[in-house]
Amino acid sequence: MRLRYFGYYFEELANHSRTRQEIMPLLDAYCKFDNSRFKNSFQHNDETVFLLKERDNHYIFVKTKDTELIKTVNRADVAIEEIAAKLAGNESIGFASHLYVTNEFIAFGSTHLAPTVSCFSEFINTLLHKLGCSSHRFMIYPLVTQITRG
Repeated sequence: MRLRYFGYYFEELANHSRTRQEIMPLLDAYCKFDNSRFKNSFQHNDETVFLLKERDNHYIFVKTKDTELIKTVNRADVAIEEIAAKLAGNESIGFASHLYVTNEFIAFGSTHLAPTVSCFSEFINTLLHKLGCSSHRFMIYPLVTQITRG
């Protein structure tokens, strides 16, 4: 898993001014909102994305992978099968990124098939739009200080 750190702010579209605002209340409100139709309406590259709260500042950002050709392998008889054939009609394969969010930064940990930080930024901007906030845009930027493994 690759872990990267990002700063964030909200940009007012009319004059490009920047506002530092906590994002956790918005994330928590989304996670607590009990409306699966609304939550299923967030798309990225023809896949659905979801945000789940794990605990305190830790969130899981999941992207379905219904368009991927993922196989199960039976090692006993060396047979393969589409994993989608084993899923119920309302189930999907999902890959997760982990977010640790503070008032200052976001730590973003992801693997190869998990949603990216740009996907997360798009998710937040779509959420703002759906909430009627079209005057601002969520912006994210990498914190590029490098440290040694030790």
